[in-house]
Amino acid sequence: MTSGLFPEFPKGHILTAQNSYEIIQPFKTGGFGTTYLARDTSYDETDEGGIVIVKQLNPHNSCPIEDAERCFRKEAQALRQLGNKHNRIPDLLFSSFSQPYFYLILEYIEGNNLREEFDTLVQKKKSWDEQKAREFLVDTLQTLDFMHGNNFKQITIIHRDLKPENLIRRETDQKIVIVDFGIVKIISGLETGKPETYTTLLGKSRPYTAPEIEAINPVTVRGSDLYSLGVITIEFLTGKTISQLSVSTLETVHQIWHRVKDQFDPSLGNLVSRMVHQEYDDNHRFQTAQEVLIELGVDTIPILYQRLYRLLSQQQWQNANDETNKIIRKVAQETSIPSLNFRGLGLFPRETLRKLDELWMEQSGGHYGFSIQRKILEEHHNNCELLGQLVGWKNDGKWLNIEALRQNSSEDCPQGYFPFVESFFEDDNSLTLLPERCERLFSRISI
Repeated sequence: MTSGLFPEFPKGHILTAQNSYEIIQPFKTGGFGTTYLARDTSYDETDEGGIVIVKQLNPHNSCPIEDAERCFRKEAQALRQLGNKHNRIPDLLFSSFSQPYFYLILEYIEGNNLREEFDTLVQKKKSWDEQKAREFLVDTLQTLDFMHGNNFKQITIIHRDLKPENLIRRETDQKIVIVDFGIVKIISGLETGKPETYTTLLGKSRPYTAPEIEAINPVTVRGSDLYSLGVITIEFLTGKTISQLSVSTLETVHQIWHRVKDQFDPSLGNLVSRMVHQEYDDNHRFQTAQEVLIELGVDTIPILYQRLYRLLSQQQWQNANDETNKIIRKVAQETSIPSLNFRGLGLFPRETLRKLDELWMEQSGGHYGFSIQRKILEEHHNNCELLGQLVGWKNDGKWLNIEALRQNSSEDCPQGYFPFVESFFEDDNSLTLLPERCERLFSRISI
C-alpha cells in the first residue's frame, strides 16, 4: 500500500548500499515518511548485531515535498557531521537521494524511548527522584554540548525537536541517545568568516518546542534545546504532563514550574527555571549546555584538554595520541621537568595523568587508557614484556619504535594500544628503560 508520494518498501525488499539490507518490517510512520527495521544480509539471521534502521522519505498529507526533502537532506548532513563521531548520536551508515527511493540507513539503538519510560512510571504512580533528574540532565547536556559547537569542526547543530520520543535510553549502558534530526538547524563557518546558516521546516512538538521557535518571526538558539530538555525534566520530576500541570491555556511552562518547584531542592528548581524561561536572552535563560553543566557541578573540560576531548569524541585515536603527548610535553615544560625518566615521572603532576586517563577511558568505552594498560599489566603478574605483546607495542618479540607505532592508527587496535608516551619509545636506550617507566607511570595514576 502507498500512503505517501512514493512506493513504500515491502517486507523482504533488498536495499543495496555498501552492504545489502533486507526490510524486516515497518517500525513507525511520521509526517516525512516511514521508518523500517532491516537486516544487514552479511550477518546471520539470528545475529542481532545486523539490525539497522531504514528511514524512508515519503511525505504524507499536507507536508510539501520540497520542505520534506530539504529536512531529509539536512538530517543526513547532521548525522554525517556528528553521528559517526559521538557515541550517543546514531551513526549514518548510508544515504540515497535517487528517486523513487530517498532513504537513510542508520545505526539501530536498542532500548526504550523516554515516552515509553514516562508512561511506565505513570502507570506505577512514580516519578524520577532529583538524583535521577540530575543524571539525565548531565548525560543529555554532554551530548548537546558536543552538538552545539564543542566539536572538532566547530559546527553548531541545534536539534529543535527534543521530546521524550526522540530520546532513547540505550539498553547496553542506560545512556541517553538523541535521535531524529529531521528539523535541525545547522550553523557552520570558519571563525574568521561569517557563519553560513541553514534553516529547515519548523516542527510543532508542543509543549517541548521553545516559544521563540513558534513565534511569528521564529528564532533558533542553543537555548532552544535547553528549553526542551527542561520541559522533559519537569514532566519526569512531577510524573505529570505539562497539560496535566497547567491550570490555564495561557499559562507558560515557566509559570507552571514556578507554582510547583518549591517541592524540590531549590538549586534544582532554580536551574530548571532558567532552562524553561519564556525569554531566551542571557539574563533569563541559560545560553549553552556547558553553563548548565557548570551549575550542576560537573567538571567541564579545561581549555588544556578541549582539543583532546574533541579528537577522542570523534574516535581520531592517533591524532588524540599526538595531542596527549603535546599536553604531556607542555606540562613537563611548565613544571620544569627536563625528562620523563623515572625521577621525572615521579615529579609529573598526577592530576594531569589522571585527567588524560579519564578522557581516554570515558571516550573509548574503556578500550584505551592508562588504567586499562595497568589492569592488563596486573593481570599478567606485572610482566611488562607481555603487556607490550598484548597491547601491540611489540612485534615478533621486539619493541616497536615510535615511527612504527604511529603508523598503526586503525580502528581495531588492540585494547590498551593507546595512549603511548612517545618519549618511552624514542631510541634503544628508552626501550631498555620502558618497563620501569611504565610501572612508574601507572603508579602515579593509582596513588
